[in-house]
Amino acid sequence: MSASNITPGTVVYDGHGQAANWSDPANWVGGKVPSAALIARALFTSDATLNTSFTVGGLMMLGTEAITVNGALTTTSLNQCEAFMICNGATVTFAPGATLNDAGGLEVGVHAFGSFTAKGSGTTQSKIDVQYGQVGFHANSNGVVSVDDASFTVANWLYLGLSGQGSLTVSNGGTVSVGAFLMLGADQGGTGNLTLSSGAQMTVGSAVTLGGNCVDQVTPAAAGTPMGTGTLTVGAGSSLTAGQAVHVMAGSAVVMAGGTMSVTSAFPGIDVRAGGTLSGFGTLNVPNHAPGQVSGLMVSGTVESVGGTLTINAPVGGTGQAQIADGSTMVLNGASVAVPTIHFMGGNGTLVLSHGIDDRSTTVTGFTGGDHILMAGVDQLAWNPSTDVLTLGAGGQTVDHVQFAGSYASNAFTLTQTSAGAMISLAVTHTGH
Repeated sequence: MSASNITPGTVVYDGHGQAANWSDPANWVGGKVPSAALIARALFTSDATLNTSFTVGGLMMLGTEAITVNGALTTTSLNQCEAFMICNGATVTFAPGATLNDAGGLEVGVHAFGSFTAKGSGTTQSKIDVQYGQVGFHANSNGVVSVDDASFTVANWLYLGLSGQGSLTVSNGGTVSVGAFLMLGADQGGTGNLTLSSGAQMTVGSAVTLGGNCVDQVTPAAAGTPMGTGTLTVGAGSSLTAGQAVHVMAGSAVVMAGGTMSVTSAFPGIDVRAGGTLSGFGTLNVPNHAPGQVSGLMVSGTVESVGGTLTINAPVGGTGQAQIADGSTMVLNGASVAVPTIHFMGGNGTLVLSHGIDDRSTTVTGFTGGDHILMAGVDQLAWNPSTDVLTLGAGGQTVDHVQFAGSYASNAFTLTQTSAGAMISLAVTHTGH
């Protein structure tokens, strides 16, 4: 690239000077080191390594170069979209102990592929601080971000897969903090993927939204237009905490793989829309709502325990379905349960209730031999074959009720205390349906 083709205010790094010395004028086209005071932009066209400290207005990686930062990098441009751009096959790696202080926005994957990696090693972490983040910005772009035992802070919002493909993987005790909101697959055609594994911790100030249906972040797409989609995976020992809500839109999915997902505000909580799914094993936490408030875990799509125990510490409501896969357990500890059905998918599932389902709005379906319902503080059962309601009692008093679908024989239900005496097993010994 010749100097005549450079955008005014941009200086090109071509690496013809002293190796790894970003302050050597010979490494820059025209012999001029960019000045942050002039909000200059540095464009890289060759591999480069920063071992010291460097301050510049903004940076652009527009080729297949590999940039490694071992020292401290600071950008001063306030541009939300273009303060630090990584695209056209470029890769940027922050080594353990390196730092980034970006006054504007970090874009990874613009019109093409881009990769950003923050690494750590034990107590030595790279530390990334940016104001805004966009990964997989335009259609046909692909942005990949990895936070491996490192610290990544976004002061405002973060998009993963705006109109393109965007992914963020946080692993090995890495931490990510987003001050405002996080969106995965925000616009039509966008796909976002977030994976938290091996002790990763992520906090989001307001809402996490998986999937969207806008044309350009602002303009809603026409009715019936395919939506953007997002997938969130929360692995063992990892957690995601949102201040206000987690929204799972149509075509999007939350996969619990042994981790914890929490919403600290009672309203609106976790919202699984029609066509959205939340499945797996792990723990969901939402505070109990105020009387008459619609919040907690709201299900218009599907929530399913698969592969282990899914513990839901939240009120559960909505028009969707809860499912228990064969060999899995669903624990409902919230103040209320009000979904149309809780469906046992196989013959070896377990439903644990902190209380019954006395409002009769929820029907247990697919309950067969080998399935169990566990509930503490119950020592009596009474089955009404005309209403398909099982009444639970203790000390001669009615405790609660469970509505079933199907016809069961009068002796189908048995009661067995556990060895600790704290839980009750409601086991089908004769299906009759």
